Amino acid sequence: MPLILMQNCSARIFFQACRVVGIPLIRYERISEIHAVLHPLVHRVSTIDQACELAKSLGQRVLLTTGSKQLPDYVNLLSGMTVMARVLPTTEVLALCEYCGLSVDQIFALKGPFSADFNRALYQFCQADVVITKESGAQGGFKQKVEPCLMLGIPCIIVCRPKGLFDGDGVTQVNGLKEMERLLTQGQITAN
Repeated sequence: MPLILMQNCSARIFFQACRVVGIPLIRYERISEIHAVLHPLVHRVSTIDQACELAKSLGQRVLLTTGSKQLPDYVNLLSGMTVMARVLPTTEVLALCEYCGLSVDQIFALKGPFSADFNRALYQFCQADVVITKESGAQGGFKQKVEPCLMLGIPCIIVCRPKGLFDGDGVTQVNGLKEMERLLTQGQITAN
């Protein structure tokens, strides 16, 4: 029976464990919209370090729409800048924001999904000079994050998904539940 992994937070550990014990792995990944928006204000980078270096050259006020998982890294790398973060309104996440040194004026604790109009209003309210987001699909609100940047003339930095993280024997990448169902019912997933 294959292990079905749907979240990326511990993906590397699961991937390695599955390889060691010979359990096939199915990884669901949202279909990317990274190439749906081509514009000079849209910058694609591979790492958080690259995103922060670029952000430093684009303005003082940086709005993160990347979530809280790597917030300490961003805050550390953007030292001396005004970092604002849109995060989920949970006690754990708010405690993390406080731990990172963000003040109440820098925290926007909200639960999506968000429309492009809402994001445009938020970007204007924040007076963001640059927005950093991550590669996601329609379910992640990718276009709704990027298009308001273009309307407002704000540079948007997109941290792309790591390439090749899940390549190799015993891994099948699927981009939809129907594809996953087909693989499972047709017995196309086998251990190595």
